[in-house]
Amino acid sequence: GGRRGVFFFFLSSCGATEVLVQWSARAVMLNFRELLSPRKLPFLVENNPTIASEVLRRLVAQKEGSEQYLEALLNMNMSLRSMEVVNTLTSSLPPDFIHTYISNCIRSCETVNDRYMQNRLVRLVCVFLQGLITNEIINVDDLFIEVQAFCIEFSRIREAAELFRLVKIRLKTSG
Repeated sequence: GGRRGVFFFFLSSCGATEVLVQWSARAVMLNFRELLSPRKLPFLVENNPTIASEVLRRLVAQKEGSEQYLEALLNMNMSLRSMEVVNTLTSSLPPDFIHTYISNCIRSCETVNDRYMQNRLVRLVCVFLQGLITNEIINVDDLFIEVQAFCIEFSRIREAAELFRLVKIRLKTSG
């Protein structure tokens, strides 16, 4: 009701959003097996990526049982929200997961039939990859062939051309 809305407005206006996220994540972690099966993870990612990120961060830190949740994240449809979650977790995730996720993102862009949606997804993936490269989360050498082919395939999109230039620059400076 109204009181609860006022309470949450008060908390968020006081900068307590982080407290709510921490509390929610802690509550989910206490009963995460009942509340959040790997099958339900995509729903949480799409509807509340902040809490999904915090829950996944805690699951990955525990290691035990996190594989099923990471697999669910890999198997869900690529979206802005899923990239947002992966991007927030990059320092906690195993490199092979990040590489597989990137490959899935690239494949998703290649299989979209709607041109407008495809252009939008390509832009998102390019910005995502630029951030990973710039922040040195991924090594360009490890994904060069796949990223280069992606950039060439979508060279009509400005962000893909920019990503290609960034990859070339990084290769020159690392080589």
